[in-house]
Amino acid sequence: MITRREMYQDASELLKLVSMYPGMTEWQASGFFPGKEEKVPAILEHLSRQKRVRENAAGGWIPWEGPEGTDPALLKAVWVLLDFRDELEYHSAGEYPVQILFFARGEVYEIITVQEGQEILMNRLFSDRKKEQKESCRRIVLVDDPAQIERISIPGTAGYCTVNGEQVTYYQDAEEGE
Repeated sequence: MITRREMYQDASELLKLVSMYPGMTEWQASGFFPGKEEKVPAILEHLSRQKRVRENAAGGWIPWEGPEGTDPALLKAVWVLLDFRDELEYHSAGEYPVQILFFARGEVYEIITVQEGQEILMNRLFSDRKKEQKESCRRIVLVDDPAQIERISIPGTAGYCTVNGEQVTYYQDAEEGE
């Protein structure tokens, strides 16, 4: 039995999630509430009636006053984040080029999206940081196609992944050795 206080805490957490990751689906939102997944639709409906969140044309949830558009790369990164949900200590939306920053297992992780054709740009962006950051965080690089991996050289990369729908597939670069 869920108490009123727990319901308000869950509603507050859900509102925070929708604000950080606008456009996230009900299915993604439910992933942050293990054991309470069936309550998420009711909480979203409650927040909608209060004019705190609304469903956009794509079927994702956004803040009531927020823009209609969403970032598909961020929504893919949310699927990656959900794979770590049992170990999460903290998470937040990042600043370009980081989609999401999170702490898990006592380590800092960044989820970075490299779209097809952006490999050189991202390599150059991170080559400037190479000297400054000596493994201060582990990076998970989200790519559109596994063939991109051989063209990417980002220091601190723990692994690579692709997202197809809600399915995340992980890859490791043999040269990284991590």
